[in-house]
Amino acid sequence: MVGDSVLSQELFALCSAAVGKRIDVDDLVGAEEIAERLGVAHVETVHAWRRRHPDFPPPVKQLKRAMIWAWPDVRAWARTTGRLK
Repeated sequence: MVGDSVLSQELFALCSAAVGKRIDVDDLVGAEEIAERLGVAHVETVHAWRRRHPDFPPPVKQLKRAMIWAWPDVRAWARTTGRLK
């Protein structure tokens, strides 16, 4: 029985690690929302930042036609780089 308990704990740890960080759905943004919140006129600017700046946060999810970011990650990057207006 002790072995089962250890196995269960290891399985729980693996499953928990696979879930990743929790994100409030209200904090999910696309490139259009990022552009709007940072005061840039063109959504293409967001994609240019993503390509040109290796420190731009990675999307939390990539869909077939869109990328989704966590706003707190993007906001932190924008503050660090002086882009938050």
